[in-house]
Order: sequence, then structure tokens, then C-alpha cells
Amino acid sequence: MTAFSHSALLKKICGSDAPPAPGEDLRLVLELCSDEGTERRFLAESLDESPRLCRRFLIAVNHLLPTTLRVSNGRSACETLERNAIQEALWIQAISDVMHAAHDRSRNRLWKHSLLTAMIVRELAAHLSIPPQGLLLPAAMAHDVGHLLIWGPATDSGIDWHAEHDRLVDQDQEPLPERNHCLIGAGLLQSWNAPQELIEAAAHHHHPQNAAEPVRTLIAVVSLADLIAEHVDAEQNPSELSLETSTAWTILNDSAGLSSSNQEQLLADMLIPASIQADRLAGLLS
Repeated sequence: MTAFSHSALLKKICGSDAPPAPGEDLRLVLELCSDEGTERRFLAESLDESPRLCRRFLIAVNHLLPTTLRVSNGRSACETLERNAIQEALWIQAISDVMHAAHDRSRNRLWKHSLLTAMIVRELAAHLSIPPQGLLLPAAMAHDVGHLLIWGPATDSGIDWHAEHDRLVDQDQEPLPERNHCLIGAGLLQSWNAPQELIEAAAHHHHPQNAAEPVRTLIAVVSLADLIAEHVDAEQNPSELSLETSTAWTILNDSAGLSSSNQEQLLADMLIPASIQADRLAGLLS
């Protein structure tokens, strides 16, 4: 879809209401961080202007960093960390804040699913000979953001977790645009001026082969992590998973050198640490 049709889709779904979005202070810092010309001092001052924003940024960034690199304030973070690491923490915070703003049970489940997917992605990247470049964890956090509006007040009937999408895919059909969380998510992220890999993750996490070539490997990592996280959410037996026959597995084998020879080994290595990290981050961000 074009940018105009994404905008029209959001208008159709939200009506006169504004689509959900990160807070103005966070959007400003994200914009500053994406501009290579922004001085680090100015970025730090913008963070420090909002104590709540800075506190949640430090939670996110310290969760992603090795213990030896932990930072205690916005200024030290901006002075010592790579800009990509700062941007990654800010986008995780932004998506988490938007998802967590609504306190109904379905959206809380979406938020926890997204955190788990991000932590699985983190573990999965360690099993790749050539990890993809880009905002990998925020892309994982963002992949299902379209569900925010499928569950919103503009929809006249609720849709269970992925049930409608999966039912239509099994029938080789596409959901209506206003019920297609992939299209909605891509449009929502585009309205936030999100980086391209986040938009592509929302649009193509079910079909990573359709992602733009420069980010296809990154989207395949998100896609495989999403399959695993859905499996965990449903409390299914690991034997019911078929990762090795997925398109994402093939892409990663071919382009990134997936080191695990089978899914049993991969799950044994990843699931426990990813689940612990997701639960810890959920507690810190609550």
C-alpha cells in the first residue's frame, strides 16, 4: 500500500479519533536521535527534561546492555553509547508505552507477547553467523502493533489473538484491510515516522520473503521469533512446532548462517533465558 492508502486506512478505522502514538516528549527525542546532526549534548538535555521519560529510557537501555556498560543517567548514555543503541532503547520504550497505555486484558497480552518476541530475537541473533544490522529488537516489538486498532473502539466485533488472520490464511484469503493487522501496523508505524525495518516487520512478519531485500534477513528473524512466541503463548508442546519448514528458517539458513541444526536444539538454548528476560523487562516497565 502507498503512504496515502495507509493514511486512508487509519482514517477509516479511527474516524475522528487520533491513532495511538508515543507521547510528544518521546516523539521529539526520537526525531532528534534519528538526525545524525543532533549533538549528543542536546539529545541528553532533551531526555533530562522529562524525568519519567529518562527513567524509562534508562530501564530499557540498561536491560539491553552488558552489565559492564550500564549507565546511570541520560547524559552518560548519550555520551558513551552508539547512537543505534540509544535509538533502539527509545523505540522499545515508545512501542511499549503505546501498548501498555490501554489496560484491557487483550492489549496486555499483546504487550507481553511483543516483549517475549523481542527477547527471543535477542537470543536468536546469537545463533546467527551473520546477525542482521538494524533495529532488530524494536522491529520485534513492533511486529504486531496493528492489533492495537483491531481491538480498538472502531471495530464492531472483537477478534481473538491471531485467530481471524490465521483462519483466513488457512483458506488462502486475505483479511479485509481494516482487519489486517499487518497493513494496519505498517500504517500506524509510518504515521509515527518509524524506521523502515519497523514498518517492514509489521507488514511482512507472516511472509518475510516479501520484505525489502536489505531488511529481509532481519524480518525473517522477527518472523521466526514470532512463531516461537505464539507457541509459548498458546502453551503448546514443542513437538507441535514446525520451524524448520518455515520460510523464515530457510531465509536465515541461506543468508545468516543459522548455527543450530534443528529446532529442538534452538528452543533448548533460547526459551528459558528469553522468557526470564521478557518477564524481567515487563516488571521494570510496568
